[in-house]
Amino acid sequence: MKLLYFYFDFTQDGAVPEGYRGYTTCELNFGREFQYHLESSNADNRVYLFVQNERCSGEKIDPGFWGDKRIYNISALVGNNGAGKSMLIHEMIRCMMCSFHERIAFENLEEPPYPFAFFVEDEDGSRSLVYSRMNIISANPECDLALLPLNRAKQRFFNCGLDPQKPRKEYGVLRKTKMIYFSNAISLSDKIQYDYWNYFETRTTGGYYINTQYFCPLYDCSLTADMSEAVKISHAKDDTLANHLDTYFNFKSYQEARYVFDRNQRQILLDLRDKHHLPIPFPRQIRLTVLSPFCISKIVQNTNTTREKKPFFEFYSDRTFESNAHRLAATLSLNCLLEYCSCAKLSFLRCFWKKAFWGKVHESSIAFKEMVNQFEKSRKFIPEKGHYISCKNFVSFLWDNIKVIETFFEIEVADLGEHSSITANIQLGDTINPCLEEFMIRFVNFGRAVSKQHYFIIYNWGLSSGEGNLLHMFTKLRYALAGNSYDKEDVRLSPENIAANNYELPCRREEKLLTTTDYKTMHDCDSVILFIDEADLTYHPEWQRLFISIITEFLPKVFPNPYYTDSGSGCKSFQVILSTHSPLLLGDFPSASITYLRKQNDGENQTDQSVQLATFGENLYTILRDGFYLQNGTIGEFARRKIQKALDDTSRIQRYANQQSAFHGWTAENFDREFICLETHEKQTVQYLAKGIIREKLQEEIDNCRRILCEAGQRPLPEYLRNRDMIARVHQLEREKSLLEERIRALIVKEEASE
Repeated sequence: MKLLYFYFDFTQDGAVPEGYRGYTTCELNFGREFQYHLESSNADNRVYLFVQNERCSGEKIDPGFWGDKRIYNISALVGNNGAGKSMLIHEMIRCMMCSFHERIAFENLEEPPYPFAFFVEDEDGSRSLVYSRMNIISANPECDLALLPLNRAKQRFFNCGLDPQKPRKEYGVLRKTKMIYFSNAISLSDKIQYDYWNYFETRTTGGYYINTQYFCPLYDCSLTADMSEAVKISHAKDDTLANHLDTYFNFKSYQEARYVFDRNQRQILLDLRDKHHLPIPFPRQIRLTVLSPFCISKIVQNTNTTREKKPFFEFYSDRTFESNAHRLAATLSLNCLLEYCSCAKLSFLRCFWKKAFWGKVHESSIAFKEMVNQFEKSRKFIPEKGHYISCKNFVSFLWDNIKVIETFFEIEVADLGEHSSITANIQLGDTINPCLEEFMIRFVNFGRAVSKQHYFIIYNWGLSSGEGNLLHMFTKLRYALAGNSYDKEDVRLSPENIAANNYELPCRREEKLLTTTDYKTMHDCDSVILFIDEADLTYHPEWQRLFISIITEFLPKVFPNPYYTDSGSGCKSFQVILSTHSPLLLGDFPSASITYLRKQNDGENQTDQSVQLATFGENLYTILRDGFYLQNGTIGEFARRKIQKALDDTSRIQRYANQQSAFHGWTAENFDREFICLETHEKQTVQYLAKGIIREKLQEEIDNCRRILCEAGQRPLPEYLRNRDMIARVHQLEREKSLLEERIRALIVKEEASE
């Protein structure tokens, strides 16, 4: 589906309500070939004419302009702070989400309190105009579209789409569209949006445990939603902000680890870096930190008493392990079993810990495997059995592959007593060793499966904030895909085969974009609308300049068509709508793809149709020079004010000197004050200016004022001014000498010619 046009009328009873940034009405055009407009024909009944006008040839955007022909268009909302860019993105999402059927998954949705309309085109070419609280008629008979009031749109988009007997054009367009929202800043508006859709909760349907964040038509990837979802998905019990932040960053690092060790995605990053020469965040190493089993207070509480905990800690810390790899595996195993006991409300010491047994067994792998076996034998009923099986498999996996850990992990043990942690540096390089790759894929997945309430494995890539944000965006886009990543029946994936050095690579398969409106029926998505708020935030200017190239190259690779061989479906179109303050981004946009939003002095906002700036391929200075961006030139305001203050003071002295009673009645103190003023401007402004015309002219004005004051106050010129005047006089004499020599040569030539 392509979004071609949006219309809002925020007025209620002639007044502009709070919360809409001062907008009365607003029209946004995203189409490539046509511009659309709603004209009021009857104000009382809210009857509007829908008008379609063809763009002139210079404004049309040809298919394939953005590279891949599946990219329909990339549009930018541009405006100063307070112009309403974020608000308009949120309201577009809200109105489109309300167009689904309210009786199924959207029972809590409230229809927006204002009239709105949006115009969409399906992948088969059928077009629909959905509207609410208004009446619309088409003014263009040749414009083939379906006029759908909101209630009928809900019925059509949902019910008709499930009827296989209906022709394709009757299928609902929004039902097969995935909307993805990114925001690089934490804002209250994002929190309100997340709370509004928060009824999409994790629930069990049809025997499958589904987190509907990934199947909701809106995939919210804002920082606010990410933090809230990380806490919810991780079942975090601690309610403090610090613990929630820890959970978010740890969950984020886990998702990024899964992404980095996804061989298909890593190959995409390599292609973008090497073939397209784009600055891609490509981790070449990873620092893995494993917390001490005693670092997490909630887990330690499961040892019940200090009397029970002390002998366990002393024995664990004093035990001599075969190698650092064995200590790492032991620490991970203990964390894993302690986490299970925490979730199952069991005492670790009573269920697993047998000091007498540990004292006799010298091989750590045997000790941990036997510890698990004894637990199973001693209980008829195992609480949280699914979690226990994951923990058991993780323990076995670690000790079966201890050689892989010894080979690839550079392990450091920090001796901090009870809070000791273990770190491991893993070198990845451009091409990861297949054995390490297979090990890390399972290590990351096992680590996530056993971490129900606490994360005891932390991944750190050593990236900057900008690199981290770009990697996070890639990761979240990859996570929008759902399905089986690997063939689970392939025996090559077993830990035994990794240890046996079987490096054959399994194929990724059966991943696609899915949506659901009833938590039961899944629909394959055929289109993506990507909203990015504050797209330029945290990026260096060079990365801002390259951002559009990165997006246009990455999207077609992560959402292919078809999704996989014989899938029968694929992502057929992409559309990106972003907001930005950066003029560097606009150099990649045709004028028709930019909507300018202007904040008025009276508090009202509006789209600005007066900007006639050809941005595509323009340099930064030309874009900045336009009055929409900078009203007071391209110099920073602080510097401009200091320069202006110096010019004002020099102009004041010069004006005073031109008066008839110039400096009459001035005392020495008056002259001293002006000299100090000029010296201050010289020390605090002129000396910091770059060499060039501004610095030279400002220094010249200050020097002229000094001459005026010295003459009026009968004071000697400063030595540097006398020297400067002397040098200037020498230069003047040299120029006069040159002119005389040229005249003499000309006379000589003339006389010789006459002879």
